[in-house]
Amino acid sequence: MGHFYDVDVYRHEDDDGGETWWGAEGGLENNSVGVEFEPTQDLAELINGVHDETIAFRQKWPNLRVRWFEGRQPATDFLAAARAMGIALP
Repeated sequence: MGHFYDVDVYRHEDDDGGETWWGAEGGLENNSVGVEFEPTQDLAELINGVHDETIAFRQKWPNLRVRWFEGRQPATDFLAAARAMGIALP
């Protein structure tokens, strides 16, 4: 049986310059208690926050996988933006 940490990302455009901001909520699959990650323009900061949050879970479940969503769909825009910046996802 696999264990998953689901991250639901969202983005919005800055009113002043059209810059993209990313925020997220994450938690263990099928658990209503989660963590809200502050919106930021720095994708590495957001991804590092998710990584830090999953460290304790990975000690219990070394095979824990992080899944990235936008709504109920895979977070393709977010993942593409992270890859374009050379950021490795946890």
